[in-house]
Amino acid sequence: MSFTTLGRTHTLELGAHDHVLATLGSMTANAAHGDDDDPPKPDLARRDETWRLWESISRRQPDLGRPDVFTSRVQDTAWLSFTLTMTTPDLTWCISDLTGNRAGTGGLVTFRDSPWLLTLAVPRQPHFTGQVPEVQTALGYGLRLDADGDYAPVSMLRASGRQLVDELIGQFGVERRATNVRMTTSVRSVLLPYAGSPLIPRRPGDRPLPVPAGARNFAFLGQTWRYPARSPSAWSTPCALRCTPSTDCSASSANHSATAPAPTRRARAPCSRRRRDDAGREDDGRARSEAVVRDED
Repeated sequence: MSFTTLGRTHTLELGAHDHVLATLGSMTANAAHGDDDDPPKPDLARRDETWRLWESISRRQPDLGRPDVFTSRVQDTAWLSFTLTMTTPDLTWCISDLTGNRAGTGGLVTFRDSPWLLTLAVPRQPHFTGQVPEVQTALGYGLRLDADGDYAPVSMLRASGRQLVDELIGQFGVERRATNVRMTTSVRSVLLPYAGSPLIPRRPGDRPLPVPAGARNFAFLGQTWRYPARSPSAWSTPCALRCTPSTDCSASSANHSATAPAPTRRARAPCSRRRRDDAGREDDGRARSEAVVRDED
């Protein structure tokens, strides 16, 4: 087997009992990082090695899938995730108060009216190795990257970490504590151009089987290979897209099983409406987006 890495070609002799497992495409390929002052700046001119490997294979063997189906629609597949590091509990308290869940006990919280479709989660603290007790962290992501924010005058794709914080402050309605939140919150963001690529609409033949017909000593890994027909998986059937708590999925697909998504429940009253200021008066602000809390097992 011949392969090239770092511009050098290598040859590896495969024995009779050796097997090759190749990753075709990656959700995290071409990831770009941002910070408090700068948004992520991805370089899509040079494709990640996992996608280039698939492109090279498919040119020689067209029946091994069509990688361009998953890489040509970055506007639909890109996600932007971020991590908040805070030395005060203002934002994490607000999230917990909105949902009624202590840190680490609830699922994702999606602000469905947010123009960026923001989703947040507060993990159990400490979340990272070496995290000191006075530091808290929260995780989030957005899916509508081209829309301008309600409180940040830029799209999420072009937002710095400070602008992400401004948008969160406005969505939570905690303007009275905005100065303190800005001073004590640091943001690291990551743009993933192909994070949604496994969910992109596709046709038969766009994805290869994990073990192609005739393969004897190799197989494919990744999120874009096609499940064999005998493999029961909700992700491989249209049933997963149309199931609701009141839908009988077995009627939609006789040969596959799917689990209906957990029902949503409305969050409690917005935290800034329930929280009183130092003088004992109720804050007259309100959370700007209605949160939807998804229960998870």
